[in-house]
Amino acid sequence: VYAGEALVIVFVIRNIIALVCSFYTNQWIGKDGLQAVTGTMAGLEWTLLLVAVPMYLFSRQILSFTDSYGPMKRVHREM
Repeated sequence: VYAGEALVIVFVIRNIIALVCSFYTNQWIGKDGLQAVTGTMAGLEWTLLLVAVPMYLFSRQILSFTDSYGPMKRVHREM
């Protein structure tokens, strides 16, 4: 139901990490070399992208778990 919103959050976090990495890329490449930097950045990007798969597959279980406590429980009472 809310898998789209979760996917958007994953993309936002992934892009923030990519932006931060781009600020330090020149110094990083000079220190460790292009191949090491590219591999590390690609690994981070793919890891965050793949987080969306279990969130999509288990979205109902995640929603029912988070619905049973915390802020969502209070929101449903007010509605």
